[in-house]
Amino acid sequence: MAQKNNVYGLIGKQLVYSMSSLMFNLYFNQKFPDNTYREFPLEEQELAVFLQESRQSLIKGLNVTIPYKEIIISFLDELDTYAEIISAVNVIRIHKGKLKGFNTDVLGFSRMLKEAIVFKPEKAVVLGAGGAAKGVIYSLFKLGVIEIDFFSRSRERIELITKKFGSIGRIKGHKWQTEDMEFLIKNSDLVINATPVGMFPHIKDSPTEIKYKAKPGALAVDLIYNPLETKFLKNAGKKGYRTLNGMDMLIYQGMEALKIWMEIPLDEDEFIKESKQAIQKVLSL
Repeated sequence: MAQKNNVYGLIGKQLVYSMSSLMFNLYFNQKFPDNTYREFPLEEQELAVFLQESRQSLIKGLNVTIPYKEIIISFLDELDTYAEIISAVNVIRIHKGKLKGFNTDVLGFSRMLKEAIVFKPEKAVVLGAGGAAKGVIYSLFKLGVIEIDFFSRSRERIELITKKFGSIGRIKGHKWQTEDMEFLIKNSDLVINATPVGMFPHIKDSPTEIKYKAKPGALAVDLIYNPLETKFLKNAGKKGYRTLNGMDMLIYQGMEALKIWMEIPLDEDEFIKESKQAIQKVLSL
């Protein structure tokens, strides 16, 4: 096999169900056949050595996923504005031995949501408090959502996020309690699952069960895209919610990653269409 000129890839812990390799390699095979995208499943104790070695390797860019979006920051040389604000990184550019972290989740989620909402939402509930949830919370603030409530099982996480974002809007954290969650979801315009609960192969799991009928036009979003319809979204649909999975967010943040890594124009319409078709085909099998 001929050696590739540039390597890009995904850092995470359990990557077997990710569609990133499919999406990026489809693009590279068509446009830049000397490039390739690989998966790098790593344990936390392996991160430091891997990133240090990547400084002088064929690796030019990386995506970062669960559970390393926050702890990866300590190994980087520089952060972009969104990564700095949110304290979470999902893209790394490697250039001249330096590692710079970016957050494209904000742009990816914001674009996906703007295309899906039918009115300006005023109240949102976010399930989760990890790196992805922080990107969602900041996106909701930037989109003008007035009240943002989020839930976590960790009091420490609640205090961390409230302290970080409390000054920019009406953001309130809650301990993971079903009764409080049900009440706030009932009165929200948006409910977003930003946890990995329900991701394949654990498709029978759900972060919560929505028990009340949706407000007119209310939207339920799950950042998970594998499966395309999670148990959370199935339940929300039965209660009258419009539903949206995380596939478009994956594709939009992927486009932003390519722009960061390659610094060349990208035919967005073509990338979106072909990525979506390929991912849907695999996940529908």
